[in-house]
Amino acid sequence: MIRDEIRDSIIAEGGKEFLSCGFEKASLKNICKGANITTGAFYRRFKSKKELFEEIVSPTVKAMEEMIKENSGKSGLIEKILHNSLDYATLSKFYDDCQNLRLLLNCSDGTKYIDYPHMISQELTKATKNYIINLKGKSLIPDKELHMFMSAYVSALFEAVVHSYTEDEIKNFLDSVNNFFNWEGILSLNKTEEK
Repeated sequence: MIRDEIRDSIIAEGGKEFLSCGFEKASLKNICKGANITTGAFYRRFKSKKELFEEIVSPTVKAMEEMIKENSGKSGLIEKILHNSLDYATLSKFYDDCQNLRLLLNCSDGTKYIDYPHMISQELTKATKNYIINLKGKSLIPDKELHMFMSAYVSALFEAVVHSYTEDEIKNFLDSVNNFFNWEGILSLNKTEEK
């Protein structure tokens, strides 16, 4: 299969334009000009600016979904979160493509990803609740409370991307986040059941 260099160019220029202006203010004219193509060439490859945005961020969205699903069990993401041992290696997929994460976090007004951090918080809340029930046989905290804590946690993790932290800064920041969020204390994970 021959690689579509024009499509690749549109994606690259679209990423720059969306990052610079946000989705709503991004100009299709500027994207086409940067890619050195006509709008007709654009529309032969994408139905709309929205489809282009979704094409750009979809690998990051899929990687995040897979990371949550694949790592929800023993020795996975949820266990590391709850035992304050989340590290850079676990989140490498998450932080590897900071440009796409910035698009999702800062530039997605007008797209289905406008509430992306909330979407991630909801998924992590569900996975965490299931993990706790499997571990303890019951939920240890009201769902709303768990969701609020998880939302604050996800927001903290995303801040490193929003503020363009380097890999070393992210590693140090994760140590601070692990210390700040005392999940074992919040959820009473270490308490034994009274009989």
